[in-house]
Amino acid sequence: MRMLVIADTHIPDRAEKLKPYVENIIEEHKPYDIVVHAGDLTSKTILEWVKSLGKQCYVV
Repeated sequence: MRMLVIADTHIPDRAEKLKPYVENIIEEHKPYDIVVHAGDLTSKTILEWVKSLGKQCYVV
């Protein structure tokens, strides 16, 4: 089972985007079985991206 846990993205409130190396690592390993975003999701664009990463997505 492949799981991604991500949090504190604050995009676009505190940063324009993820650091390219972080985004590359995340993208290289998708699709994930489960994706959990544990807070500070501040835009619909990032929500849609997080949902595209895996089969099941949980945002808390």
